Amino acid sequence: VLLGLFICLISLVMFVIKESVCLSCTVNDVLDAIDVWCVKPHVLNRRLAGCAYIFQRDFNCVYLDSILPITELKCFINETVLNELKRLVESCFKTKELSGKCILRKLLPKCLDRYEPIVEFVIISTDSSFLNALFVPLCGVEGQETFLEYTYCLEFNQEAASLCCSTLNKCDSNLSFSKVSLTSTDWLSFHLLPKIKAWSLAANQSSMPLRKTQSLSLIDVEAYTKLYNELKNKYAPYFVQIWPESTDPLKFVFEDIAIATYLLLIWKDERDKLCLNKKQTFVDLGCGNGLLVHILSSEGHPGRGVDLVKRKIWSLYSQNTILEENSLQPDELRVDEDWIIGNHSDELTPWIPVIALRSSYSTRYFVLPCCFFDFHSKFHRADQKCSQYLTYLKYIFNIGIECGFNVNQDILRIPSTKRICHIGGVRSYPIEDQSKWELKALHLTRFSLTPEFIPRKINNDPMNCSHINKDIVDFIKNKVFQYLLNCSECLPKITFDSAQLTTKGFSWNEWNSGGTVHLNNLSFLFDSEILQSLKSQHGGLQTLLKNHRNDTKSFKSKLCWFFNEHPQGCVLSSQQCSYAHGVDDLCGS
Repeated sequence: VLLGLFICLISLVMFVIKESVCLSCTVNDVLDAIDVWCVKPHVLNRRLAGCAYIFQRDFNCVYLDSILPITELKCFINETVLNELKRLVESCFKTKELSGKCILRKLLPKCLDRYEPIVEFVIISTDSSFLNALFVPLCGVEGQETFLEYTYCLEFNQEAASLCCSTLNKCDSNLSFSKVSLTSTDWLSFHLLPKIKAWSLAANQSSMPLRKTQSLSLIDVEAYTKLYNELKNKYAPYFVQIWPESTDPLKFVFEDIAIATYLLLIWKDERDKLCLNKKQTFVDLGCGNGLLVHILSSEGHPGRGVDLVKRKIWSLYSQNTILEENSLQPDELRVDEDWIIGNHSDELTPWIPVIALRSSYSTRYFVLPCCFFDFHSKFHRADQKCSQYLTYLKYIFNIGIECGFNVNQDILRIPSTKRICHIGGVRSYPIEDQSKWELKALHLTRFSLTPEFIPRKINNDPMNCSHINKDIVDFIKNKVFQYLLNCSECLPKITFDSAQLTTKGFSWNEWNSGGTVHLNNLSFLFDSEILQSLKSQHGGLQTLLKNHRNDTKSFKSKLCWFFNEHPQGCVLSSQQCSYAHGVDDLCGS
């Protein structure tokens, strides 16, 4: 009875404009922005983990019934709600000649154990100067509660340069927190509409379309959200509390939990697809703190981690977590495990596909490129038009292709700016050609200026003149100090109108301020033995003296942005500010 009464009322309700903004751009720009909201709602609504598309179709027709995905909709709503959906669409789209696309998606809250996903129907229609986008939350996935009253519509008029958001006048302006996947009118006005405007302007001002690539595209987002919450509750509290390393536990613990979640789902999909009964084995090359190895091993995957240096936290893991301190020679390495992991593996990163190829026809790999290395040295980009990170990603991707893998690329959800990973799974060649591809990889790795791989030295002590004998440091400092006191090029005398005395009873006007000398002109003060001891620490006089900045003067090499651009100038004086107040204040002026 209540549902019937609600439907009778809603059929009489008209859309009401809640907010309108000026927007000078094209229909395609706004469509680009709305596509981002459709594909990645979680970038704006932080209560969401993402969305899953159930159905998507382009249309160009004159009949409303042919637009709606009736079969798919009936999986979630009954005939009565379906008829009401038709009325809503008719009230939003005045013309019968519609051209655009319709989407049926599932909005996934971050806390799936507390909140239910909501099924939403989206229909977007465009012509040369108008755009209408209707968003209709239908129901929860169980279909027990309907949410049609939270329907909203975005309308753009290119000629009037206007973007507005309309809602049903029954829509709640203060939505309860329990319905995290829904949007209140206030949220639409103060968050969604400004963001659609900003994205539209960004699309208008760029020659490239907005990035709509979905993260976690190779796995089910709903399954990821559930498993991530489980692993986070299982591992994060303990390891954040006992973290013995100097690194930030909030970053590294949650990053490794997210990567472990991703790999566990990739491997589960692989087992289902290939009908595997046993869980995959793995080796993590350059495993660092070893937490990823610990989580994967604890979740039932036999594996090990290898790194050049043992970390403090290694001793805190259980005996099931196998971690090895070892220096690797990747140009000779073969492994027996099913998967090779390269998680921020630095110098080993380009070698991961090669090692996987050489190990066996069935070996797969996961690599998360971070620091830029080629096979034997630092990586130098050839394409100056592209960022070094994107150039390096292409380089690692192509190595996988040249090693005979069908490489998939995905974006992880981790607290890092370098989130793009590569997965080398199925081979692009038959098993009979394995030896040919191994030979090809051999030629690939030898195409370098350096003939062989040189592993990083285990001794990572800093070589910046910080370990010089203290007596030598004191001798050098005192020698330079005495030279400055007796320097012929003295600093200009400053007259103080004060009777204050120094700690030894001299007036301020008698105090010797010494002189100045360029750092390059100090080496003659010391014999070759002392200078050689500094060079053995990868430094020299300049390095040592710069470690004692009270002896040196820094020069300004950049202009102060606030001094030049801020309408009220810089709040600091020229003497206080680290940047130059005008060209005359720059070094060398």
